[in-house]
Amino acid sequence: MLIWGAPQEIGEISSIHARHLDFQKNALKQHERRRDIFERRTRTQAGHNHRVSRLRSQQTYYRWRKEYGGMSRDQLKRLKELETENTRLRRAVSDLTLDRMILTEAARGIPLTGR
Repeated sequence: MLIWGAPQEIGEISSIHARHLDFQKNALKQHERRRDIFERRTRTQAGHNHRVSRLRSQQTYYRWRKEYGGMSRDQLKRLKELETENTRLRRAVSDLTLDRMILTEAARGIPLTGR
């Protein structure tokens, strides 16, 4: 029985089957190559990120130790309070200095605009 479009000989069937198997093998090899490249990139990137984060944490630790090393918790708390107060006082001084400059210019009769 002849079927239209179907291979007519045994050799023709085996060659189609062989080409299909070759195609599958090549597709599998290509997939494996891409997977290997992806895994290699992922491992490299993960190692780099780990090294960078570890380096940053070490730098942060040593910077902290250099600045606050040897202080007790109470001393650290007091230092933070003093830094906050110092910031507030600096703002107050700058505001007062600006007010003083404005008043001295007004007392001299110098206009504030059009210098």
